[in-house]
Amino acid sequence: MVVHAPSGYGKTTNVAAWVRDDPRPSKWVELDATDNEPGALLAVLVRMLDEVGDFDSNDLPALQGAPEQYTTMVAPVFGRAVSRCGQPFVIVLDDVHCIDSQPALDLLDSLAHHVPAGSTVVFVGRSEPRVPLARLRLDDRVVEITTSELALDERGASELLATMGVLLDDAEIEQLTSATEGWPVGLRLAGMALRERTESVDSLRERRLGHEHSVEDYVNEEWLRGLSTDHIEFLVQASSLDWLSAPLCDNVLDRTDSGELLQQLHADSLLVIPLGQRGAEYRMHRLLRDVLLAEAERIPSERRRIVEQRASVWFERAGDIDRAIRHALRADDAARAEFLTGRYGGDFLTTGRFATIRTWLDAFPRSHILQSAPLCLLSAAAVTGLGEADTTMTWLEFGRQALNAPGARPDEFQNGLRIAAFRSVTDGVDLDDLAETDRT
Repeated sequence: MVVHAPSGYGKTTNVAAWVRDDPRPSKWVELDATDNEPGALLAVLVRMLDEVGDFDSNDLPALQGAPEQYTTMVAPVFGRAVSRCGQPFVIVLDDVHCIDSQPALDLLDSLAHHVPAGSTVVFVGRSEPRVPLARLRLDDRVVEITTSELALDERGASELLATMGVLLDDAEIEQLTSATEGWPVGLRLAGMALRERTESVDSLRERRLGHEHSVEDYVNEEWLRGLSTDHIEFLVQASSLDWLSAPLCDNVLDRTDSGELLQQLHADSLLVIPLGQRGAEYRMHRLLRDVLLAEAERIPSERRRIVEQRASVWFERAGDIDRAIRHALRADDAARAEFLTGRYGGDFLTTGRFATIRTWLDAFPRSHILQSAPLCLLSAAAVTGLGEADTTMTWLEFGRQALNAPGARPDEFQNGLRIAAFRSVTDGVDLDDLAETDRT
């Protein structure tokens, strides 16, 4: 069994509960960096196996020696001795992510591949163990429990918060579970904030839960501590992106090693989550991204704008217009965002993506929309598609005012015709009269 997830997902708690209910003799050890010395790790493993069953270690002492001997000689002999155990057992190796020396990993590999029928070895850690388990996975001999199984659903979140005296309705539970992705510690920290401040879930979510000092402190201490300066800098700069890939990050962050970094961050700490089997695309946990975005605000604003502008250009070229517009708006480049909505907005209208258009428009400065006939027209079309026809004429009137405002561009005749056509359809206004008025 392999249980791996970042800190705060209840790995130890869940495994301990399972072990308590298992009738087989069991032994549990918490590994640390000292166990990278293969002799020390072998002593720990032998002691555990001696205490839970009929492990025969008579052949092992004579083979102990230099580290490389553990790979070529000790590990194979150790594995064969494990396979001869007749008494079923359970042993749990916690914090297995601390093991990274090859001789020690070879011992764990031999243990994993020689567990006798009826026995279970449990690897628990903050990353997937570095032991090669592909062959065991093919034989369905490995049970893997990850964040998706450990995360709390809405019922579990409600029960956890209730134990803290925080009673929320179904909609609030859904919001909080989504914001934390069911992360148990995140839910507990959110519950503490709600209990201490007597505020609503909406206000906590709008202020960004990841900006809470308790959440920031936990993420920094438990998730980010130990990462290299380069890894942290990469994560902070990439936090503006809700989707990550090597080509995107290389282009936007002006790097050449993003693919390697993403793979390392997943393999070593699970801080980025693969979006497919190939591991070419990733995302960050929502609360981690919130914490990193707060840190990114300390970066000079011009550097942040450059990242957002590059992302906008990259996503347009990749055909992801929604993200291209959102990044342009986050770069405070309303002119580019308006250009993109004008160029691609019609495609979104014809395919019924009115809510997406509403999201774009809500992110524009209100004053910018009111000065733009095309954006007013797009707003009218979007609210009509969303079933809010009572505001359609208001947006069309705003568009007409934008056309007639001092300094309006002289090339707006086509927008005038479009507004006139829209008004004629929605309010029975004569198209020819309005077109002539706009032409004049």
